[in-house]
Amino acid sequence: MASPPYHERNLLLDLPPELRALILNELLTATSNKWVREDKCVFYKLHPEILRVNKLLSIEGREVLRRQNTLVRIETPWPQAEEHVAVDGHVPLLMSASRLVDRCSIVSMSVQIVMADAEPRSKFLLLVKDLSVFCKFWMFSDLTYPGLNSNLSMTLTLENPRTPEPQVPKALPKSLQTRLLQPFAVIKNLQSLEIRGPRDADVEAAFRADLAVPNSSPEECLEKCFEYKKKGNEEIKRADPAAALSCYTHAFGAMHIIVNGCYRQIWADSFYDVPLTGGMYDGRDGSVVRLELRIQLVANVTLAYLNLESWHEAKFWGMRSIDMMRDNLGGAADEPRDNFPARDSWAKIYFRTALAHKGLGEMSEARALLRIAQAWLPRDEVVKKEVAACALRL
Repeated sequence: MASPPYHERNLLLDLPPELRALILNELLTATSNKWVREDKCVFYKLHPEILRVNKLLSIEGREVLRRQNTLVRIETPWPQAEEHVAVDGHVPLLMSASRLVDRCSIVSMSVQIVMADAEPRSKFLLLVKDLSVFCKFWMFSDLTYPGLNSNLSMTLTLENPRTPEPQVPKALPKSLQTRLLQPFAVIKNLQSLEIRGPRDADVEAAFRADLAVPNSSPEECLEKCFEYKKKGNEEIKRADPAAALSCYTHAFGAMHIIVNGCYRQIWADSFYDVPLTGGMYDGRDGSVVRLELRIQLVANVTLAYLNLESWHEAKFWGMRSIDMMRDNLGGAADEPRDNFPARDSWAKIYFRTALAHKGLGEMSEARALLRIAQAWLPRDEVVKKEVAACALRL
């Protein structure tokens, strides 16, 4: 039988299997197809349409999907959950996955989140490596909206995508079972939790033991933040501002504030709106302590960027806080007040932001902020010298 004309042939099938496998890997491996939107949301874009070309590519492509991607399917009762998780939670999701979501043969676990009298309204896929980010976002949401989890039930179903369809699925490797289950240990106080599918008893027991441990209290979170801040200050003294920035990022995270470069998201306000008992902040209001730590960390982050001569970043961090305070208090924001939380650190934000403006050659802005810093710190010799050095010359 004669071969079809050249223009009708599928040239992909003419390639050696090894080269065809490389192409399929590029098209069907999530981590090879990372896409970042303008709002910094991360997605993975697969190309499952290659599976519909013919039977051979469908067989080879499905094997690549199973081998290269450990997928988890999430079902929720909220219609906008996918956008909420991606945008607010910055959880990487799979795009172009609508035809894959309902195919159990390619996922290693299905997660069904159920609310009373509500049907699943949104389905999406995650990579197993991003499960911890998803679960952490869920935990933050529960702390921000107390009582959320008590109205939810969850079913985790472990599946083995490598099991031929007629056979009873074999259990996944124990290490993979742990990676799939363990991130959900931070999801506390659910109405009910069920685990289905073949699984190892020891893995499940370890997961349920961690699930029974309460999340850190406000007191523990704030003290952990203080320790990270203290370590960052030590790195500043050792002239390692990059290491200090890493410590300050962990300090923010310890009290449920996510920092990623210039992006910052504050969670769990109501969680800290309590009187603190025991520990270094005994008897104080949790919200006030958290505000003080935030101000101190902003002042320290600004200093670290100044030491790196990263003028734009120092200016951004300082001005963001100054602008927020001005929006809340109007023109009175710049006026010194003795009872202001973390007063000295707030004054340092003005001073260090002025130095960032100076580093950028924005002298009028630098002088304006230096005058405010001097009003807050009238006896500070360093501030006085900088005011004199930046004064206009007649």
